[in-house]
Amino acid sequence: MDVFSNQFIEGLQTEDIDLLRSIPKTDLHCHGSLSMRRSALENWANIEIPPPPAVYPTFYEFINYIRTHIHPHTDYREGFEFCLQSALEQAIQDGVHYVEMSLDLKFLEFYESPADFIQIVYSIQQRFKPQIHFAPEIGVKRTLNASQIEDLVHELINSKIFTSIDLYDDELAGEVRDFKNLFEYARSMGLKLKAHTGEYNSASSIAQTVEILELDAIQHGINCVQDEGVMNLLKSSKIPLHICPTSNVALKRVDSLSNHPIRKMYDHGIIVTINSDDITLFDHSVTEEYLALHRLGVFNASELNEIRLNGILQENA
Repeated sequence: MDVFSNQFIEGLQTEDIDLLRSIPKTDLHCHGSLSMRRSALENWANIEIPPPPAVYPTFYEFINYIRTHIHPHTDYREGFEFCLQSALEQAIQDGVHYVEMSLDLKFLEFYESPADFIQIVYSIQQRFKPQIHFAPEIGVKRTLNASQIEDLVHELINSKIFTSIDLYDDELAGEVRDFKNLFEYARSMGLKLKAHTGEYNSASSIAQTVEILELDAIQHGINCVQDEGVMNLLKSSKIPLHICPTSNVALKRVDSLSNHPIRKMYDHGIIVTINSDDITLFDHSVTEEYLALHRLGVFNASELNEIRLNGILQENA
């Protein structure tokens, strides 16, 4: 328990969202270009964006919505910098004091050189430093050719600005083993190793990805509940799973929030944290995720506070 625990529990029990937003929390699974409120992008770009569906029928339709309605307004230098700053402002408003925010390699295309990109990320990090600990994360898509991006990723790692690396995108694409050398180098330089796995692929894929990449944390991992042996592995290894409940429902990975497998993971003794993923698309901040899980009775207030503290412990992990 920390000094804020009683207030957090009270905030959940009374549904006082302003109190909940004042309590320190973390967001360990989010993406830098999709973590601002959609209204913020609309106001900045002077546009109207069609509301996303509550549930995306397929992963393709999810990606197509982003490409059609978001990317035209964000995929250039000024757009990226707006998104990143707006995302940090949103996190601060939500009481997030530590955020591991993924920045995709494609953003480097908007800059004259990797050094130029690194400098911008550093300057934004320093500008927000008094209000939030922004820990930039290297986002690597599984569809990329690992050997072709090796030098670029090494340069980002060597900058010492980035504190973690995440393998993400379509979990059914590419071979995890192709990225082993990149992850080994990242570990040698002190970065935290993460990967999206177990949202679309199987429980056995989670175990395989953990073994090959020697992961420190898993993004999603919800399909671990399909295999007790994999759950036992995650429990014994104390690898945290950074869960995004509303995202999982919207992408049809679980049928409802009330039946989310996070409950089963928690009861099994697996370390779980609660995160936002993409606020632009799912319209739920971390605080709103906690409140929704409490309202539905998935967890009681004390259990959710324990999960909040799990996230805070990751800051220095």
